[in-house]
Amino acid sequence: MLIRDCMIRPTIEVTPDMSVRRVLELMVDEHAATLPVVDQSHHVCGGVSAHELLALYCSKRGSRPDAGIRKVTGTSPPSISASETIDTAASLFRENPLVDALSVIEAGEVVGILSLHNLLQALSQLPATLDTEDQGCVHGEEDVPDPCIYLG
Repeated sequence: MLIRDCMIRPTIEVTPDMSVRRVLELMVDEHAATLPVVDQSHHVCGGVSAHELLALYCSKRGSRPDAGIRKVTGTSPPSISASETIDTAASLFRENPLVDALSVIEAGEVVGILSLHNLLQALSQLPATLDTEDQGCVHGEEDVPDPCIYLG
């Protein structure tokens, strides 16, 4: 299965000047915990996560929710091509355990988001043989070869 078959579209875009309140509304409405921050050319220039917004809330309890997110914008979330497979996405999530979403890129622009939840939904639709040894997974061992999905 390809990333384009299970990503969220249209892309939810956040700009550095958006208010914290608006970003929180988008996250709640779209069930997204991480959103890419894009510049005027729609190129990813960073990312904002629910964790960063919670840290802002905890550190500045009296801060205005209408303030821009520019100061909480973190590094860009990892990206993946829409033509890659879910095996590649699974490996990216596995290598980046604190990441809960990937920006999906085509021709240098964000075209979607693949959340960890989207990936799990896609995996749940695959044949039940995913967790058997004949697929390359070795349960109980640390060295699970990629692009193996370890379900043990």
